Amino acid sequence: MTTLSKIVLSVAANIAATDISFAQSYSLVPNDTIYMVGMMEDLETLSIQQQNITTDTLQLQWQKISESAPLLWEASACDNTICYTILVNSGMMNPIYPSDYGFLLLHITPHVNYGTAVVCYAVWDIANPAMKDTLTYILTVSATSGIAATENKNAFSIF
Repeated sequence: MTTLSKIVLSVAANIAATDISFAQSYSLVPNDTIYMVGMMEDLETLSIQQQNITTDTLQLQWQKISESAPLLWEASACDNTICYTILVNSGMMNPIYPSDYGFLLLHITPHVNYGTAVVCYAVWDIANPAMKDTLTYILTVSATSGIAATENKNAFSIF
C-alpha cells in the first residue's frame, strides 16, 4: 500500500470516527420551531421537547439567544427542573433518562396588545457542547375587529 493511500485511509477513518462520536443524542419534538396564533389576554404555552434517543442519561443545558416581544407582554420560561418568572438567560435541566423527554417551554401572555413575539434559545448536551440546536418560539396575536358579519347563504323560512 502506498504512503498516499495510507494517509487517505487514515483521514477517512478519523472523519468517520468523528462523525459517530458527535452524533446528536436527542431529537426535537415537534421540531426546532413552534409557531402559534394566540388571543389577547390568553396565556399561551409554547413547548419544544428533547427526547433522549440514546441508552445513556443526558444532561441538557440551555441559553437564551434572543428575545423580541411587543410592549407589556409577559413571558416566562420553564424546563424540566423549574419554572421561572421571566425569560431567564440560561439553565440546566434535570437528567433525562433513555427514551424520556426534557422540555423547554414558554408561557406568554399578550394582555391587550397585539403583535408577534419571537424568542430563541440554544440547547445542547453538556457531553457534546459543540452540537447546539436553536429552538425558536413564535407567537402572533392579531388585533380584534369585533364580531364579523355573517352572510345568510343557507337561510330558510318556515311558514
